[in-house]
Amino acid sequence: MLYQIHHQFKDGKTEMCVQTEMVNYDHDKMRALVAGTRKSHPLPEGAIYMVCNEKSPHFVWAVAKDN
Repeated sequence: MLYQIHHQFKDGKTEMCVQTEMVNYDHDKMRALVAGTRKSHPLPEGAIYMVCNEKSPHFVWAVAKDN
């Protein structure tokens, strides 16, 4: 399944940062992907990280600044 990490802003707009394919969801791999995304795509002011998968029209995971 394809997973994407976006920056989401308070007005609801998003910017896709990265995407990856995972045959089976792996929490450790997702945490590593988030950690790498934080380095390559730092959060702009007022944004949060949001994760979605290809089967969901909605974001499925919000990533706080400190987790």
